[in-house]
Amino acid sequence: MKFVVRFIGIAIICGSLYYLGHRLSINLREFANFELHWTTVLIACVGVLGYALALLLVVGAWGVLLSGAMTERPCWSDILAIYGRSQVLKYIPSNVMHFAGRQVLGGKLGWPQLTIGTASFLEIVVQIAAAALIAILLGWSDLGLLLPYVPPSLLVAVLPFVLLAMWFVLYIAPKIPTVKDRVRLPDFRDLAHGHHLPAALSFQVAFQLCCGTLLWTLVASVDGNWDWRELPAICAAFSAAWVIGLISPGVSAGIGVREAILVVLLGPIHGELTTMAATLAMRFVTTLGDLLLFGAALSVKGRVASDEVVQTTNVPTPRP
Repeated sequence: MKFVVRFIGIAIICGSLYYLGHRLSINLREFANFELHWTTVLIACVGVLGYALALLLVVGAWGVLLSGAMTERPCWSDILAIYGRSQVLKYIPSNVMHFAGRQVLGGKLGWPQLTIGTASFLEIVVQIAAAALIAILLGWSDLGLLLPYVPPSLLVAVLPFVLLAMWFVLYIAPKIPTVKDRVRLPDFRDLAHGHHLPAALSFQVAFQLCCGTLLWTLVASVDGNWDWRELPAICAAFSAAWVIGLISPGVSAGIGVREAILVVLLGPIHGELTTMAATLAMRFVTTLGDLLLFGAALSVKGRVASDEVVQTTNVPTPRP
């Protein structure tokens, strides 16, 4: 199974890089005369800090889901330490190592493995729902240009389907006798009825809007056209590219895939040369932003960094 996922990931990356290289070769003459403006470099440098701060919204979304699924509310310093330290593992081929890192670090604190996994699964579902919501609300008028092969009615149908999947996992699945007998699922009805899912969805929508706005500033600085009316379409395109890179199996942090999707969606509108330059700058911002969050997570004084806690969670307490 690992070989199949790795093979699919390599195939997706090679296909994406081939597409980007092909489009770059076509625009090679224009690219040779291309000059990067100092405003783009400045926006990219400032954007690293902005993206790192925006990642706190993603940390908050996962933390809200985790808090709703656990009987004892976890400490936010531990949530930041675990999420920030494991997030850089997504750059390792397989695109699942950051999830495994959460399981390992959370397990050292005595958190239930099934609860951690459920929070991570719901995080993916919420990200997909947030992207669908942004595409419907902001990109509706431009869906014909952005997604010519995807009917708008399909996007409208995706959001209820995703929300139904969350409801099934949280509320209905533990009640099915066959599932209940084979898999011991905790009772997540409080999570299904509480504020946790709407809060996590709000955090994810805010994060993707922040990233879309950052991409718009990069595109505008490269193109020299600061038209705010293009902001909704770019936000919708970024959300689509972000989710496709997220769910692509075996692709490390969506490298190559996200850029190829953005070139496909925004290239016909803003020009392929401008879009490629902006997406490469965005990759620079996101990579350094992840490293900045990783450094912040290392500096957090939480129980994750305490060897004493790890030992006490693994060694049973003697009875008097």
